[in-house]
Amino acid sequence: FKRILRLTPESFEFVRKMIEMHPVFEHKGKRRQLKVEVQLKIALMCLGYDGSLTSFDAIAGMMGVSEGSIKEYTDRVVTAL
Repeated sequence: FKRILRLTPESFEFVRKMIEMHPVFEHKGKRRQLKVEVQLKIALMCLGYDGSLTSFDAIAGMMGVSEGSIKEYTDRVVTAL
């Protein structure tokens, strides 16, 4: 957990609870958002790695989401923080 997300599980939960009620995570439009915890995990992966793993393509493939979603989730988390 810590190796991939760069946080202990306790710290992850602290951050999740801190941001989960932010308006940026409110459902707007036809498509539902992924859970805040999933968006946070993806954002932490994007922000926490260097080299080839920072590419949206690599993370998107690993997490089963589109490259555009990776950027969107990361932007939401950064806004909420």
